[in-house]
Amino acid sequence: MRRREFIKALGAMAAGWPLGAGAQAQPGQLRVDTASPTAQGQPPALTKSQSDALNTYNYAVNDFKSILDQRSARINSNQRLPKLPGQALYLARINMMSAYKDLTDALPSKIGRPNKFGIPPAYFDADSEPLIDEYRKLFDIMEAPPANAQNSDTPFKDVVDLGIAIAQAKGLDAKNAEAAGRISLGLFFAETNGKQNVGNGRSNTYKGSLQTGPSEDRRGQKKWTAIKKAIGAFDPALSARDEMEEARVAI
Repeated sequence: MRRREFIKALGAMAAGWPLGAGAQAQPGQLRVDTASPTAQGQPPALTKSQSDALNTYNYAVNDFKSILDQRSARINSNQRLPKLPGQALYLARINMMSAYKDLTDALPSKIGRPNKFGIPPAYFDADSEPLIDEYRKLFDIMEAPPANAQNSDTPFKDVVDLGIAIAQAKGLDAKNAEAAGRISLGLFFAETNGKQNVGNGRSNTYKGSLQTGPSEDRRGQKKWTAIKKAIGAFDPALSARDEMEEARVAI
């Protein structure tokens, strides 16, 4: 085998390239495997749509990291937070998870191991768990309730009891009123993740347990005042509890 041909063969092997379509080693020459990269155990080349999905996901992860770092730096240095401080964080998290699902749709092989949050692996990369932990810590700070917020020892029972009582006062029968109580509990979890008196990092004003603004709070108080007498007629225990809590707020 001549020196030039030998060097060419070695270079082709190192790069994983065949000598040429249908190339065969001649007697005395080094034989080069012309099998495709896939046949040699190499991953196949990505299609354009797969490559785009991967790039979009990587961009979304980096964007999420960047916004987490920005918010964390502001909070740690006691700087004033921007308007709607949690909105950009929330959208970046949604974009990252959405981009990951697009990626696993395009490349199912990217579906990884289970994650501690119980999110289906096709929707969330377990390697991103630390980012969500940091996200939650920042929102705990931004959603902290005001110092004078009033807590209940039985918030879940309160929500269900109030939902049932209001439904009954509106004319629903017992069965449908019970369903209204369960719906109320579902709304409470959907809006607050089961935490009472949380603020809302995606707003500039305190929201309260069901994340209602000040104007909604005033309207709610008026509606409660109009209906509480009717509720007291069939549920005196709930009415008494309301009076006790109102007195506690006034202290």
